[in-house]
Amino acid sequence: MAREIPDVSVGGNFPPTAELRDNGVMLKGVILGHEQRDLGFGLKPIYRIQVLDASCKFRKEKVEVRPEEGTTVEVIVPTRLARQLEHVKEGETVTIVNQGTKKVGRGKPAHVFAVTVE
Repeated sequence: MAREIPDVSVGGNFPPTAELRDNGVMLKGVILGHEQRDLGFGLKPIYRIQVLDASCKFRKEKVEVRPEEGTTVEVIVPTRLARQLEHVKEGETVTIVNQGTKKVGRGKPAHVFAVTVE
């Protein structure tokens, strides 16, 4: 007997995403947790942060938005930032500042971040 498999979309009601790739942008907030999610090109670390202050842009469904203080946002972090955030516990307040790029061997320059835990 044949059975039908429903189409399960990846879409959903996700919070806004913070864009930390511009030089000098800042995001300050409380780490609520993190997970690994497949975004189509392998698993990427995604952190959920409750915003306290920010100078970065945020997007939701490809539209720029400005979340209010206390709103939960997601941050898709590059590898170097993920290594830094591994040392931050849930519930701690963190400030992330993009300090530009730096040549690190072959390939494209890497984004460098200053991470401060309060």
